[in-house]
Amino acid sequence: MIPSGRGPSIRMQLMGPVAMKATGASTSQLRSAPREKGSVLADPGWAGVMVASCCCGAAMRAEALEEVSPLLYHLRLACIACANWVTIAGRLEEIEPLVTSTLWSNEARHEVDRLPPYIAPLVKHETEQYAQKEERRLITLSLFREARNRGKVSWTSIAEARLAKVPAPIRSMAKVEIERMAIDRGFSEVTESLMDEAKAKFLGMRG
Repeated sequence: MIPSGRGPSIRMQLMGPVAMKATGASTSQLRSAPREKGSVLADPGWAGVMVASCCCGAAMRAEALEEVSPLLYHLRLACIACANWVTIAGRLEEIEPLVTSTLWSNEARHEVDRLPPYIAPLVKHETEQYAQKEERRLITLSLFREARNRGKVSWTSIAEARLAKVPAPIRSMAKVEIERMAIDRGFSEVTESLMDEAKAKFLGMRG
């Protein structure tokens, strides 16, 4: 993850997945424990959550999420006590631990805003329920479309046969990515034409 922020006063110590793994402290002990200002600490009270603090010692809260590309997201954290802020750039799985409550990306929120006013609140509620069920705190455009489709993507028999020809070591990854492509395009089914489109993205895919 790459941090950038408001002036030189922001400094963040970013811990990787290995550093997050285990401490015996409770959530309250961790949050009240002495910490270096401008740090990010793992929170064992909520799996996969890190607690960020500003250089002033106050907590930092996730404010906004921008989807730059499917592999790059910008998360803005703001101090709850002063005017400092920091933007973290990284993959979704890298930045999500810094978010402690449901946060919509700008792009996903735009999709809701485009809906008729009598439908938008219902869709927003259903999407947040789906995100909670899937234990996801960041609602991205992809997750929004997945929720609208109730997370279900079926496969035609021809597409399933072609998937079976994908080398075993990458078959599961290919299936997830192809289903994500279908959801992103608003499809409820993986067809042969979608397989053709996805084929070039996966080394070793045949058929």
